[in-house]
Amino acid sequence: MKLTEAQIATLHLIAAGKVRNRKFSHREWRIVGAKPVAVGRITSTLRLANWGPSFRGEQIAMLNEAGLTALRLASPADDGGERG
Repeated sequence: MKLTEAQIATLHLIAAGKVRNRKFSHREWRIVGAKPVAVGRITSTLRLANWGPSFRGEQIAMLNEAGLTALRLASPADDGGERG
């Protein structure tokens, strides 16, 4: 699976806990912290992340095992660029 730069950046934001699904009114939920299209593709189509439980009108996106693996493979290694 080849991820786009926007998807890789979104995976980093999700891993950092910055992507949330926030309730703004009775029926209105919005994704904040990253581009909603990229978050939707990662959570719904690619299934690399899940929404956590709702707490006070907010859900935090969390990477699952597949998402953690995809992020690790997409990110450059810290050992001079070599992957092993």
